[in-house]
Amino acid sequence: MDFTHKDPAINRYVYVLKTDANGNEEWRLILGTIGWNYGKFGIQLDDSSFVLSGAFTADVNGEQVLHRGLVHIGANGTVLQGPILLPVQQPGIQEGFTGMALAEDGALVATGFYNAYKNYPDEAMFLVYGQAGLTKFVRDSSGQWSVAFDILLNTTGQSFTAAEGMRVLYDEKERVYVMSHTVQMQNPIQPGTFEFGISAFTLDGKQKWTRAFPAQSGDLSGLASHPYALTLGNDGSYAIGGLAAGANVTQGRLVSVTPTGNLQFDRRFHGHPDYNIECYGVQPTHDGGYILTCGYGLKTKHYPNETDYDLTWRALVQRTDSAGETLWQTTYGNRSTGLSNAGEYIISTRDGGYAVYIDSKEWGNPGLGGSFALLRLMPDMDAYATFVEAN
Repeated sequence: MDFTHKDPAINRYVYVLKTDANGNEEWRLILGTIGWNYGKFGIQLDDSSFVLSGAFTADVNGEQVLHRGLVHIGANGTVLQGPILLPVQQPGIQEGFTGMALAEDGALVATGFYNAYKNYPDEAMFLVYGQAGLTKFVRDSSGQWSVAFDILLNTTGQSFTAAEGMRVLYDEKERVYVMSHTVQMQNPIQPGTFEFGISAFTLDGKQKWTRAFPAQSGDLSGLASHPYALTLGNDGSYAIGGLAAGANVTQGRLVSVTPTGNLQFDRRFHGHPDYNIECYGVQPTHDGGYILTCGYGLKTKHYPNETDYDLTWRALVQRTDSAGETLWQTTYGNRSTGLSNAGEYIISTRDGGYAVYIDSKEWGNPGLGGSFALLRLMPDMDAYATFVEAN
């Protein structure tokens, strides 16, 4: 997680919190010394320690520069190594990791934005002039991490360029790393927009294939699409979750790709015809389908005369079958409070239910301006959620 502090030298820290099984705090850790710092992904290892990846600011010849970084944290909250900062190649460049996965033999693979030019001061996402890349870390006998390879995605001969890596996974059966990333088409419908991209690599970093799936495809329309989420399906396919932006409204999007990079399906879904859906998490379900979590609401700039009630966003959960067709869709959040929520990530629980990670202004301390909330859903829950929308 990221949070802002009153210290004027630090715009944003990385905030790490460890709880027990009942949610009681065990320890907390703050990372970052200057500038903007972002914690983007965390994994617990077999030895109960943790690895966190993200973006960390360091001073380079008097300039505050954002680096791709990795931190190894012990089970008790002690920093064991890091931040391990990968060098930035030239002045003006900003870099950071956005996704990470545990790979073969305890290795780690990470992706993010490489060689990017920062064009606004805070959140480092969707930087127009960046590149997508893949970095592999291995651990030696003493427990120290080092870089095994650090490569850029090659789009030579393609009709697009790759701008930023988003998520990565390890496919044990196919023995490949799969990375979802943004791409920019050579002749976009709307300049400066991003589309779905996905690539596969061998375990030694050789690129196998790269594909782009624009929002405008056949009978499906769209001006842009953002691939926020990636998962391995029960059938061995790769599913990308995100959004497909149109001229007036943004739909949720779910794309399934075979292990050879062929499209299986491209599904769009919406709720109220005027409401946007932006999906940030996707997971496979026990029956071979998928479940996504999203933010759901109106964009103020499109609807300046709407009330606070209309403009309050909610968390949305979308459940599909194995072909991506909708089984059910439910929203969570009380719009009468005027406090918005958005689903950011989702996991399956041992009892067949789900847990939704929510960026919430409704739940938690309202004075903070935004809190982390955990929404627990019963198995294929329908009416069993802790919070149900108040209409």
